[in-house]
Amino acid sequence: ENNQALSAALNLTAANEQIQLRTRLQHDLLTGEGSLQWHLEDATLDWSALGLSEMANLTMTQLLNGQLSGQGWVDWTSTVAGMDFTPDVMLRADNVSLIYNNLMTLDKGNVLLALRRPEGQDYLLDAQVSAEKVDNGITLSNILARSQTRMPADFSYIDAEIYEMHTDVLGGRIYTPLIRLNMIEA
Repeated sequence: ENNQALSAALNLTAANEQIQLRTRLQHDLLTGEGSLQWHLEDATLDWSALGLSEMANLTMTQLLNGQLSGQGWVDWTSTVAGMDFTPDVMLRADNVSLIYNNLMTLDKGNVLLALRRPEGQDYLLDAQVSAEKVDNGITLSNILARSQTRMPADFSYIDAEIYEMHTDVLGGRIYTPLIRLNMIEA
């Protein structure tokens, strides 16, 4: 039997050992099928803890708190039309607090992104963003936005829906039940 396969594993530790990423790659050279699995352990979002204090000046952002993590896999196969990818990945940031340019603060911000593609269907990107408070002179609190974006494999259009969005501001609440963006390639 002729086995022509590529296999690799990478364990990356960086930024004062705060970032720990494990990956595993497999690719069959004969069939054109492969996969990549990855896992990002909880990483502290603090420039000092990461050993990257100079980033505060470069980005004008002081990271005060938070965690970044993620995991997932991407399967692929070679077809006559090109490569066909099937991702199922998730990336999240939790309890992020920061000061941007000494003008804006974010308290307990959270982001969850999930990209998947059910067998042979469109790519789906689900996102949720929330925060306890954002203050840039006017305080926004109790912030939440949820969306889903749909894209076909050929990326000929993007159909995005923000299906819930609200925030409290100036003693009241702003609520938007649905925002839709449909971009078709011309």
